[in-house]
Amino acid sequence: MFDDDVHFVLILVPIVRERAGFVEPRALLEDFGEDEGLQQEAEERPIARDSLGTSEAREQLTMTTSRILGVNVDQKTKDDFVTTAIEELKKQIAWVPGDARYQIFMGSFLNQIGNYDAALEYLKNAQALTPKKQQVYFEMTSAFLNKKDYKNAVDAAKIAYELEPDYDNARIIYAMALLYDKNKTEAQKILEPIRQKSGGGAVVDERLLKAYIDTGDYKSAEEILSALITSDPANYRYHISLAALHLEKGERQKAIAEIQKAVDISPEFKDRGEYYIKEIKAGRNP
Repeated sequence: MFDDDVHFVLILVPIVRERAGFVEPRALLEDFGEDEGLQQEAEERPIARDSLGTSEAREQLTMTTSRILGVNVDQKTKDDFVTTAIEELKKQIAWVPGDARYQIFMGSFLNQIGNYDAALEYLKNAQALTPKKQQVYFEMTSAFLNKKDYKNAVDAAKIAYELEPDYDNARIIYAMALLYDKNKTEAQKILEPIRQKSGGGAVVDERLLKAYIDTGDYKSAEEILSALITSDPANYRYHISLAALHLEKGERQKAIAEIQKAVDISPEFKDRGEYYIKEIKAGRNP
């Protein structure tokens, strides 16, 4: 419900990219102009050059494709970018098959486009080449979670965590996998050091929020949403998320109250918010 407005992190495992040069989507479109054919041409031209910059051009193409997928261009253009990026990464891997970086690069990109089985093939290659690279296991965890293969997600996340136990992000990812695998007790143990550092309250992370909601732990989800609202009271989307949670629990009046708060914070949400309120009062779930 409220699919357009509930803000959850969809990329479950954020990875620290060991690359530079990301181009923002809007800037990209402005630089390339409105003609989508020029966008493709602008990316293909450096790839066609047989030069030392070929690997950099291929990386830039892949990163640009990642951005293009999130902007409003036609599906054919997006498909062309994806096809070209995959073809060029395959060439790069064939050129330097012993370089784990490009195996990870391909696995990460395939994860993004939802081709999880193919992503895992490249990530397993990377694992064989560099078994102590934490990023490999983060990406594997992401693929397994999206496949709903929670046992293997836990195994991959545990390795990433054990490689660097003091890294809070690794703790959160491991705990998230445990939550999906219905092991909340162990997840709480893993999160406890972070909880203590933050004063004993909820560990505020939107990936954990999504995991709690997906697994039906609404009490824990509400604790995180309440903390998010306290830390960022002007973010109307958090109130919408909390309204959706109340509605899921059958707390219709509380849901209406949160939507009204969102309307008060964001006037542009007024029409949609009033529609949601009307639907809830009528006994329907928008």
